[in-house]
Parts: sequence; structure tokens; C-alpha cells
Amino acid sequence: MNQKLINIKIVGKGCVKYFELLKIVQDKVIQDKIPNSVEEINDPDMIVKLGVTKLPALIVNNKIIVQGTDFQRNKVYTALEVK
Repeated sequence: MNQKLINIKIVGKGCVKYFELLKIVQDKVIQDKIPNSVEEINDPDMIVKLGVTKLPALIVNNKIIVQGTDFQRNKVYTALEVK
């Protein structure tokens, strides 16, 4: 089966929740062998350009999935599922 590449952006400043979100994403892509491109974005100008208002944030295929520290593992996992 040929899976589509998922573009993933983890946006934040390196706080505890940023690294928690990063680990959730890493665990899921490894577990499911999801073809992906992961980019960590820490530059304030780029964060603004992406339209992110709360950190950390997860962007999948140019769509903001979660923003802020109140994110659910299941929501992240669902966003990363290959369709």
C-alpha cells in the first residue's frame, strides 16, 4: 500500500508541553510507520505567519489541529491517521 506523506509542523518555544506534543507525534509516526515530514518551528515571525495564537501548536498538512497546552492525545492521533 502506498501511503501519502504527511506534513507535520510542531510550533512552540521549547516548553514542557511543546516537548510533550512532540513526543506524542513521534510515538504515533513510529508506531504506525507513517511517512512524514516533521518540522519544528520556533521562530516568532514564522509562528505569526502560520496564524498560531497559542503555543504549543500542531499543524498537519497546513491545517492547525491543536493550539495551547490543553490538547488531547486522541485528537493528535486522529489527525495523524492515514486516510
